[in-house]
Amino acid sequence: PIPPTTGSSVSPAADEEAGFLTTNTNTDTDTIASSRGKNLRWRSGGRGNPFRKLLPLCSICLPTIIVFGIIRSQGPKTSNTSSPPILRKTIEKVEVWADYDVHELRKYLKCREIFKTARTIHSQMEWRKMRTAYVQVVGSGHSTVGSPALGFNGFSQPYYVEHNEKGRGIYANADIPKGALVWQNIRTARFSDGPSYRQFVMSLSPEVACDVLQWAYVTSDKIINCDLDEGSFCNNGGSSANMDLDEMASKTFPTGAQQQMFATRDIKKGEEILCNYGSFSSGDWGYFGL
Repeated sequence: PIPPTTGSSVSPAADEEAGFLTTNTNTDTDTIASSRGKNLRWRSGGRGNPFRKLLPLCSICLPTIIVFGIIRSQGPKTSNTSSPPILRKTIEKVEVWADYDVHELRKYLKCREIFKTARTIHSQMEWRKMRTAYVQVVGSGHSTVGSPALGFNGFSQPYYVEHNEKGRGIYANADIPKGALVWQNIRTARFSDGPSYRQFVMSLSPEVACDVLQWAYVTSDKIINCDLDEGSFCNNGGSSANMDLDEMASKTFPTGAQQQMFATRDIKKGEEILCNYGSFSSGDWGYFGL
């Protein structure tokens, strides 16, 4: 409150009751300011201005805050585009095998030890997982496997998969006449660069990744191929193969597939279906740094 000026109707008693220690209505400005200070001391019980006790503390804190701010501003800068912890961990993991060739990848995954165990005949769910992983790596716009979730594969003839002395093999589940279309690569993952293939391999479990490293092959058009269906279980028959590519026969089956394999002779039910690896695999892994 401000003390009343000359001519005020407020009495000195009222001033004292209001807490003012002066009743001089002719007080100049300095006296009024002094009265305000006394009034504050009076209202605080004679202890003085409580904020005065904070001044020594502020005189210490303020320089400390300023110095700390200067140190922070001169410290190492952190990029706004830095990877979050989870992504950074993934990147660090990728760097371990980013330049590995196929032999080093096999060693890294301990494929030799894995191949000593009984090989798995993959379920349709596992094939779908492989195809889904492939699409996630290359993107749906570059995928060559069609819809990953659908259950179709490249076989046009009844078959089954069984363990044998080579590990696993595919067998005719009915008689197949010579010239019949047996399989086509409509579920084959295709890679045009080495890093994408590495990323795909390392996105799989070690057991499946080792299978992929064994199945994949390079064709003459400089593409890495991996059949993501039971076509990968076709063993090499060489000159004794009963299923092979046939350009002339492919013209009568315009399905759009890059590879179509036909029975080179009659195949009996229960007979293993064998491919000729030399007819489609060039083996030029060095082109991809693999």
